[in-house]
Amino acid sequence: MSNHLKNNLYQNQLIFSMEVTVADLKRQDTVKKINQLTNLQYLSLVNHTKNDQEWQELLTAGQALQMRTQRPLLLHLPAGTIAESQIQQKLIALQENQLDHLLIMRGDRVAPAANYHSATSLLKDINKSAFNFDLGATVDPNKIATLGLPALLSEIDTKIAAGAEFLITQIFFDLGLFKQLQEALQQRYPQIPLIAGVFPVMTVKQGQWIENNLGQGLPVTLTRRLMTLPADPQLKQYWCGWLKELLLTGPAGVHFFAGIDIDFIKELMDIAY
Repeated sequence: MSNHLKNNLYQNQLIFSMEVTVADLKRQDTVKKINQLTNLQYLSLVNHTKNDQEWQELLTAGQALQMRTQRPLLLHLPAGTIAESQIQQKLIALQENQLDHLLIMRGDRVAPAANYHSATSLLKDINKSAFNFDLGATVDPNKIATLGLPALLSEIDTKIAAGAEFLITQIFFDLGLFKQLQEALQQRYPQIPLIAGVFPVMTVKQGQWIENNLGQGLPVTLTRRLMTLPADPQLKQYWCGWLKELLLTGPAGVHFFAGIDIDFIKELMDIAY
């Protein structure tokens, strides 16, 4: 497997990355702001495709973005969107578009019967293919609180055995859970980078979406600010302090999810420099 993201980037330095969507790439002001983020090491492209035409548009947009920014592009690949009978064809298309860095995830939608039903099975098939891909997977630190650390580590064992070379967390707010996972992985898999997936919630609407769709409760200290100070600088101060605490744990990288104001992302990245 290719080790570009794992070995060339995640070596004794903090790496910043950020998600973008195809809709983002259609807005010139957004693209201009992205190009000004000089501390951003790579971009990841969210995959919301529902048919072959949208898939091809995604690949075309991804290749163009990678060439324009001269940064690696990590393409999201939800298992539920790919039919097992089409995997070879999909991998060929990825290679032809020079997209060889993939983040494998289960996906939010219910998969058709013919499609992959787990990230692990998709990881396995890509890993054993004749193609050279750099493979990442997602991990949810919040499961420590519900299922326990051993159960989460067992899930991670399966993904790494299937070919995952680095891990990006899903959204979390409890820094203690992230630190538990980080310490366990440093002992278990010291060669596997753990990247913190970060989403600084700034509005009540964002908080409600996370609670309704991800089943996560927001910290009381945060919800108070969302209710009383939706646009106040103190809310930014809260997240700057939170990120400083996260950086003290020494994550391999920080990955900003889509939907965050790019100007604020720049402020957050400046904290580390």
